[in-house]
Amino acid sequence: MNGGFRIINEGHRRKEEHKKKGNGYFLFNENSEHTNTLSARYYKDGSEILIDQGAGKLPRKLTPRECARLQGFPDSFIIPVSDTRAYKQFGNSVAVPVIRRIAENMLAEMYRMERELNNNLRRPRVKPEAFLTFCLLILFIR
Repeated sequence: MNGGFRIINEGHRRKEEHKKKGNGYFLFNENSEHTNTLSARYYKDGSEILIDQGAGKLPRKLTPRECARLQGFPDSFIIPVSDTRAYKQFGNSVAVPVIRRIAENMLAEMYRMERELNNNLRRPRVKPEAFLTFCLLILFIR
């Protein structure tokens, strides 16, 4: 019996320490400057991001569609899986517009470097598009 009390007490102590660090349930509304990161565990309880519904109403979780929008997916993107799987997928996703912009900047820099090398060496080099595709494939395969 004493061992059971120790386990419950230890769990309660960790919960309180977790709360002191600012972890737990977080409410957001239209006046919030920022929100927490969407995580793959959001499907469990949604505690990282809860939407304030106003006085006297319970907060709600984001919908899978709202999660898709936060990650930059267009509304035309079809979510062909269950809500649980969708929360996991969007939580593991990256923001599509951010990746697109990074790829555009990488490509521009590779073109600049190619021009500089070609001006100095006068021999053909690997096309930047091919190199960028190779780099992105390596990143996504991992």
